[in-house]
Amino acid sequence: MHGGLRDETANPPYNDALTEWQVPFDFPVDWPEAASKPFDDFHAARQAMQKRMDDSIAAHADSEILYDQPAVSKRKLRITGPFTVEAVPFATVLGLDEAEQPKQADVAVARSGAKYIHATGTVAESGDKVAVSFGPEHAALEQRQVEIAMREAGELFPLPKLLVFCAFTFDPEAAKDIDNIKGITTLKAQMNTDLLTEDLKKGRASNESFWLMGQPDVLVQKLKDGQFQVEVRGFDYFDTKTGELKSGGKKNIAMWALDTDYDNRLLFPRQVFFPLAGAKDGWNKLRKDIRAELNGDLLEQFHGTVSLPFTAGENECIAVKIVDDRGIESLKVIRLDTV
Repeated sequence: MHGGLRDETANPPYNDALTEWQVPFDFPVDWPEAASKPFDDFHAARQAMQKRMDDSIAAHADSEILYDQPAVSKRKLRITGPFTVEAVPFATVLGLDEAEQPKQADVAVARSGAKYIHATGTVAESGDKVAVSFGPEHAALEQRQVEIAMREAGELFPLPKLLVFCAFTFDPEAAKDIDNIKGITTLKAQMNTDLLTEDLKKGRASNESFWLMGQPDVLVQKLKDGQFQVEVRGFDYFDTKTGELKSGGKKNIAMWALDTDYDNRLLFPRQVFFPLAGAKDGWNKLRKDIRAELNGDLLEQFHGTVSLPFTAGENECIAVKIVDDRGIESLKVIRLDTV
């Protein structure tokens, strides 16, 4: 029997054989008794083949976690409340030919056909050309935009001496790429979220629409036992009111995180600190929320600006991410083999 059953009592020639998918699971009442044993043999063979297929899949196929079918454990404490997941449209940036044209469009950019260079200008004192790239409205500025904007800036004439990236938020990897660009001066300018609301676009001197972001001031020391320790001493920022580059001290750091084995792709915080956290905030608040005893000595250390000693990872690279009291993020990547 290969692939079907047939009624042996049928008159030759035989023309009504059943294919595999036509064989019922239950023996039909109108079938002859002589077909009962072939019927049972077929299903036994089918089940044996299915078991061999399942065993082969279990032995060789990759496993997949079904996030919508979690294993319920009543012995573990959930530390989050109910929440919803909301999606936003795919992050896109419109070119000048697609977007609504302003009254005074940038003719130089429009002629070049650039998609990620949205404006050009000149520095008042030196006359150097400046190119500007704006990030998407509802998502972070990503690496792809940095790459393409750099290429498009190189096609402008005359070549710009300064490239400014403006965004509401920066992807950490994109921010790192901007800081590492060579051959042209690049700046990151974080845009005030008030710009998203028409009523909040006030022309007051106190309302800063853009903040220039600097890298964290980070000191890495190699200890006598071969371990490393990081101290965050502040960060630089540009004061738009005075036109000066200033250094923000430790007192302005709301949170900073340390990835002790950065792979140059994803930031995985292994130590997290809340320097501005009060007695009821930061880790102390988390301790209260989860109703658990946490190491008090470690909590004190995680309130400061000096990391716990750590051993270099396989990548021999660390990343330090800082969030200041205005919510502005900055990232610095340091190779440990150069310390």
